[in-house]
Amino acid sequence: MTEVSDVCSSSACLIDVNRNGSHKDRDRTTCILSIDGGGIRGIIPTSILIFLEEQLQLLDGEHVRLADYFDLMAGTSTGGLIAGILSVPNEEGRPKFEANDVMKIYFEQGPIIFKKSFVPFLKQIRGPKYSATPLEGILQENLKELRMKDTLSEILIPTFDIKLMQPTYFSTREARNDESKNAYVRDVLRGTSAAPTYFPPHLFKTISENGTERNFHLVDGGVGINNPTHLAIFHSLYHHRKQPITNCNHNYLGEGCKDLLVLSLGTGKVTKSYDANISRNWGLISWVFNDFHAPIIEIVSECSNDVVDYNISSFFKASGNHFNYLRVQICKEIVPRIPQTTSTRECLKDSI
Repeated sequence: MTEVSDVCSSSACLIDVNRNGSHKDRDRTTCILSIDGGGIRGIIPTSILIFLEEQLQLLDGEHVRLADYFDLMAGTSTGGLIAGILSVPNEEGRPKFEANDVMKIYFEQGPIIFKKSFVPFLKQIRGPKYSATPLEGILQENLKELRMKDTLSEILIPTFDIKLMQPTYFSTREARNDESKNAYVRDVLRGTSAAPTYFPPHLFKTISENGTERNFHLVDGGVGINNPTHLAIFHSLYHHRKQPITNCNHNYLGEGCKDLLVLSLGTGKVTKSYDANISRNWGLISWVFNDFHAPIIEIVSECSNDVVDYNISSFFKASGNHFNYLRVQICKEIVPRIPQTTSTRECLKDSI
């Protein structure tokens, strides 16, 4: 188990806030779960969510699920997979999956998705490292025909459209108001998981009732938004605000933080660092492919994660609501045991 000293946190724990809050407080509070991208290291936030769900079940009964507590679940890449799966309804309209079920998917399907095989060096340079077929099969099996508008908790998934060269966000709320964004959840999650160099981009289309088609050319949302916490917060403030933003209530953003409880989960700090003396002579290939790593992708991802955490933490502290935000990130000393795409069952068991 991970010791407390191994965990980096940006704020105080949310448990006390929930425990002391009345039912009236809960009615007005919007609870947000945000999960970073990070490949197979999704087992890290999943482990935390298993513990959280078990504690909630001790308090409220074995029937409760995480989807009963979070109004909004945001996730990028592997974080999007977790959020999407936890929001799948069963035939009775209750959550179909527990956090433990997500862990089973990582253990049972991770070695298939990230199957180790000998791939010639030139082929790795010229094409994606992994086939998307196993991942697409797993998404089809677990999500079937579920569309964005039908998830239990509202979910928010960032992607990047390489045809439009701009971020594209998918959310349950938007899907209910815009037919063109009411995609199959499996397509959205496949898109947000299409990490460049690892998986091929995902192309799909939606068709509105009037026959209008919209095409999406998606890659991993982690190219710019690996930590989607800020996106989730402002999405929530915009759609759940109690009053319009006017000159009379210009401090709305700060006031709005009082009504938010935010849990942001990382997937561990970067597994490898780089030396300036060594990298000073690197060219294009070395920055994209180096010792089975993609340095430029890891650097962009780490920068995004920490900048978002710093800004959000400062924002909540400045508004006097620092107890309402918790960032949980595993320090890098223990993460090298969990490389982003190393998924043998032995490695995963050792990491847990």
